[in-house]
Amino acid sequence: MASEADVVQIVAKAVNQLIKPPQKASWGGYQGYFKDPDGYLWEVACNPFFWGGPGDKK
Repeated sequence: MASEADVVQIVAKAVNQLIKPPQKASWGGYQGYFKDPDGYLWEVACNPFFWGGPGDKK
C-alpha cells in the first residue's frame, strides 16, 4: 500500500494543475483540488466513514 506521501506525489504527476494538494480534512477524510486540461476545477475527497459502492444498503 502506498504511503500518504506517495499518493500526493502520484496525484501531482497525474493532474494538469494541482490547486491544493491532498491533505487531511477537518471531518476525518482527505481532500484536494486540481484543474483538468480544459480548465475545470475538481475536488477529490475520500470519506473513510462512508462506502457508497456495491452492496451499499441505505
